[in-house]
Amino acid sequence: MLYGIWFILGIFSMLKKRSKLATALMLLFLVCVFCLNTGNPDYDHYEMQYNGIRIFGSEPIFAAMNRWFFAAGISYGVFRAVLSLIGLALVACIVLKYSPYPALSLFVYSIYPMTMDVTQLRFFVAYAIVVFGIRFIIHYQLHRTKRDILFFLICIALATGFHYSSVMYLSLALLLLNIDRHKLLYMVIVPVAIVVFTFCIDRFAPVIEQVIGARKTRLWIVGERDNSVIRVVRILFNRAMPLLYFGILQLVSGKRPTRRVPDLDAHFSPRNPSVSLAKTENAAEQKTDRVLFVSMLYSLMFVGLEISISGEYERISRVGLLAGLLLFTRKLSHLNDRNRRFMIALLVLFQIVYLGIILYFMMFKYEIRYFDYVFRSVMENNWLLELLH
Repeated sequence: MLYGIWFILGIFSMLKKRSKLATALMLLFLVCVFCLNTGNPDYDHYEMQYNGIRIFGSEPIFAAMNRWFFAAGISYGVFRAVLSLIGLALVACIVLKYSPYPALSLFVYSIYPMTMDVTQLRFFVAYAIVVFGIRFIIHYQLHRTKRDILFFLICIALATGFHYSSVMYLSLALLLLNIDRHKLLYMVIVPVAIVVFTFCIDRFAPVIEQVIGARKTRLWIVGERDNSVIRVVRILFNRAMPLLYFGILQLVSGKRPTRRVPDLDAHFSPRNPSVSLAKTENAAEQKTDRVLFVSMLYSLMFVGLEISISGEYERISRVGLLAGLLLFTRKLSHLNDRNRRFMIALLVLFQIVYLGIILYFMMFKYEIRYFDYVFRSVMENNWLLELLH
């Protein structure tokens, strides 16, 4: 049943990209999938931790919420629903603010990484906070208000309180510098530095173990290395797909990054406020797009961790996927109707291929494929389905 609803909403969202009704229905669908889920690979693990049956070391904010909700006599299902609503609300805020096609954005998100986010709920809340924090970087680039720096750092701290890996997103703080003056730093030096760091992080294992503990260090720093050619090529191809799509989008748009006012400089005058406003809006759009692009780029550059340590680091790229999705829909809104329809179809196709590669090539313990282990368990274990049956 959920598959059919999902398919119908997807078609509706592609046809009615700006529709408030389509956006509301997609949000309702996401709420149902997240909040009413009754089984996924991590469900029992977190339920036992919540009920105190098994004790695992958890990040402080998540652990504190665990204790507070349990002490209040609230069931684990309700606790999960509250966390889900927090994450979805943050994602919805950023999509509604920056995407001209919110319904389409939410549908593409539902293709991937929705099912992984339902499973890895703790990290979903963490990276949703980081994505929400990007709005403060954008606001700082536009208005240079120092409080935005504080708000962004608070977002990183809160996210780290849900999942320690969020500290890696501190690299986005470099976006608080002047983008126009430091293009070499943003586009070359930092991405290369991130890649080098990802391949050398295991050298800091003893120090990191003192902070996050031996268990998490074995999982996140030492890991289980599998550097087979097929696996490395698959990972690199997956992470390159958003950049490939962006390149195609730029070619189709004729290398015009945003709306352009013809002969703007020639007509610009204090006596022509409409042109002045247009120029200001155009500059704001360009800065917003740059922040989203660099956020996508930096998140994807952590691919080295996934290759050299563990597939668990796949999750780090999700901030980049969401930032890229916002960027893509912003670019799509400037295309003519024919090119827009083509690029929307290509975006959905790319996301399906991205998901398909993970479905059939990403393996979990005991050689269980992602399709059975995560995708089906999320889509087929739902309180609503149980109620209807």
